[in-house]
Amino acid sequence: AATAETVLLGRTDLQQLEFSSDGRWIVFRGGEDLFLLSTDDGAEPVPLLADPSYYDGDFAISPDARSIAYVSNETGEDIVYLRPFPNVEDARVVVSPGPAVEPRWARDGTELHYRALTGRMMVAARIERGPDGLRVSGREELFSEVNYLINGRHAMYDVHPDGRFLMIQSSEGRGGGLIVVESFVQELQARIGR
Repeated sequence: AATAETVLLGRTDLQQLEFSSDGRWIVFRGGEDLFLLSTDDGAEPVPLLADPSYYDGDFAISPDARSIAYVSNETGEDIVYLRPFPNVEDARVVVSPGPAVEPRWARDGTELHYRALTGRMMVAARIERGPDGLRVSGREELFSEVNYLINGRHAMYDVHPDGRFLMIQSSEGRGGGLIVVESFVQELQARIGR
C-alpha cells in the first residue's frame, strides 16, 4: 500500500493543481497566481506566473511537459497564452485571438482546445515547436452553442486520447450531479451473472 506524504502545508488558497507528465513538477494555482513546486524532497514552491495586478490561472501542462497553456487577464480580458515549461520567461505566444478560457491539450500535444467566451468550443490546431520557438499555426471552430456546464475559472470538459470530448452538461434548473460507481467491474459482473 502507498503511503501519504505531505508536500505542501499551510496554503488555504489552492484551487487547481497538476503534475507534469515527467513527474518532476507540480504546478498549482494559489489565489490569482501560478506556482511551481519541484517533486524533489524538501523543495519549496516558487512563483511561476505571479503578478499581483492580474489573474494567471486555468492552466494545462502539455503532455510532453515542455509547454504550459494558461489564462491571463493582464490585458483586461481573459486570453489563453502558451509558454515554454518550466522556463516560462523564455517566450509567450497568444493562443486565443479574443477572450477565451479553459485550455486543454489533445493527448498528442499537437492541438490545444479552449472555449471562446462567445460560447464556441475552439481548437488551436498545429501547436508547433520549431527552432524559433512555439507557434500556433491555425484555429478552427469545433462546435458552437454547446450546452455544457461553465464553472468559473476551470474547465468542465476533457479530451479523450481518441479526440472525443467529455463535458458536464448544464442541467438548466433540473438539478444535476455525477454518479460514482465503486467496484464497477464487480457490479457489472454481478448484473450479467458472472
